[in-house]
Amino acid sequence: MCLKAACKQSADSPAWIEREVTISKLAEIQKAVTAYQQASNACPENFEQLQSIGRDLTPGLQYPDGLVDGWGHRLALAKEGTNCVVISYGRDGKPGGIGTDYDL
Repeated sequence: MCLKAACKQSADSPAWIEREVTISKLAEIQKAVTAYQQASNACPENFEQLQSIGRDLTPGLQYPDGLVDGWGHRLALAKEGTNCVVISYGRDGKPGGIGTDYDL
């Protein structure tokens, strides 16, 4: 019963909405990153390199205005080895954190 209450509480939290918006944007932008990697066999160096691919794959996201998370913070693009990752630094907009400040 406690788990159900905790889920309901987190789903009713205003931060839940921003988190879901952020997750949706990250997934859409990651599609453009993946397409770029497949086409060029490399990670994009910046979001601008995704603009033409991104418009075709994710027409709902407007670059660069679509490059903010649910809290209005600019998303980041990072390389991790041969992988390219799109990052939101959470509610506080800073690397690290716990709870709603956790990086996505």
